[in-house]
Amino acid sequence: MDDTLLRHDCTFSKRNIEAIHEFERRGGVFMANTGRMHASVIKRVRELHLLKNSPVASFQGAMIRESETGKLLFFKPLGYDISLQIVQDCEEMGVHAQIYDLDNLYFVKKPGRDYGEKYAVRVDVDYIAVSSLSEFMIKTKLDNVKVIFMDEPEKIQRYIKIFQEKYGHAAIFNTSSLFMGEAFSKDAGKDVACDVICARMGIAISECMAIGDSMNDYTMLKHAGFSVAVANAQPKVLEIADYITDTNDNDGVAKAIERFCL
Repeated sequence: MDDTLLRHDCTFSKRNIEAIHEFERRGGVFMANTGRMHASVIKRVRELHLLKNSPVASFQGAMIRESETGKLLFFKPLGYDISLQIVQDCEEMGVHAQIYDLDNLYFVKKPGRDYGEKYAVRVDVDYIAVSSLSEFMIKTKLDNVKVIFMDEPEKIQRYIKIFQEKYGHAAIFNTSSLFMGEAFSKDAGKDVACDVICARMGIAISECMAIGDSMNDYTMLKHAGFSVAVANAQPKVLEIADYITDTNDNDGVAKAIERFCL
């Protein structure tokens, strides 16, 4: 959603909304598929005024809910054990981390380090500040959905390499922005979310078109029957796309829908 359907000013263009509506009128199934938590993405999805009770995939495809009813269709959290180990590693390295349950965001507020607060403002969600993430997890046995860690871009890549070597057997690690890495269950992913909804709707994955921009879209784009990258996508995403549409600021999603789905 971010930097794909949403413009850089965090708004939806009229043309994008109209293209999605026309796609729905013709029988298409539209699914927002994002790394954001559900409480954040559902606010934005409601701005689209979708014509159907559509699936909404959040937390990197770890959760899928219906847009109108909120019915839970799929849920694969990262889980307590791996999440706690990653959080403890972040604490030892002095890295900002944040965790989630179904509807809440948790992190430690530190003077001079406002990663979490800026993130909460950007995605328009409330948060719960705790004194220690690991102690909070041990006390509550939180069934965490995913872990986000934030730092300078060159450090994020180093952390991902460390985490992959230690926990790659149980979790997937990638980036959703230059400053933000994330860990989620190996049983989840945006590609998995596409499979789940295609199966529910009786649609072959070969008939699914996916549009994205970031490395957290990579597996989804590789998996879908037809992949589209917005022109502002990261280089590795541009390399694998079947088609490159216009940028997120120039109705790239609408132009792809109009060209291939209408």
